[in-house]
Amino acid sequence: MDLYIARSPNGRLKQPGALLLLHPTLDWECLYSDSIKRNACSDYVSPILSSGYSASCLRGRLSKNWLGDSVYASPASAVATYFKGLPPAFIVAGEAEQMVDSIRAFAVKLEEAGVQIRYAEYEDAYHCFVAFGGLHTARMLRDMAEWLDGVFSAMA
Repeated sequence: MDLYIARSPNGRLKQPGALLLLHPTLDWECLYSDSIKRNACSDYVSPILSSGYSASCLRGRLSKNWLGDSVYASPASAVATYFKGLPPAFIVAGEAEQMVDSIRAFAVKLEEAGVQIRYAEYEDAYHCFVAFGGLHTARMLRDMAEWLDGVFSAMA
C-alpha cells in the first residue's frame, strides 16, 4: 500500500513523509526461499506461507506469474531504480521470521535507489513480534520513535 500511495498515478494521493514497514511481506512468490526453509520452525506464519492460500487470494484470477512479476506483490524482486525518490523508510524484521531474506533484499534495494533507510532486525524475533509485546517490542518502539524524531525534525 505504501508503494502504491508513493507512486500513485492519479496524483490525488499525497506522497507520505516517511514509510514505516513493520515485518513487510515483500515476496508472495517466495523467491527468497532460504529463510522460509531455515525459519519454518521458529515463525508462526509457516502454515500460511506453505498453504499458498494467501498468495492465491492476492493473485485472484490474474496469471500465475503475476505474484513474482508485480512490483506491488513482490517488491523485493523489483529493480532498485523503481524505488528512487521514495521517502525515508524504517524497516523492521525479526531474524527468525520466514520472510527475513526478502526484507533484507528490499532494504538493500532501497539503499541502492538512494532512499534513506533505517533497517532494524531483532535477534531471535519472529514475524510481527511487536503484536505480542516483550523486550523486542519495547526496543523496537524506542528505535522507531528515535528515527521518527530525526525524520520529522529534518522536515521542519
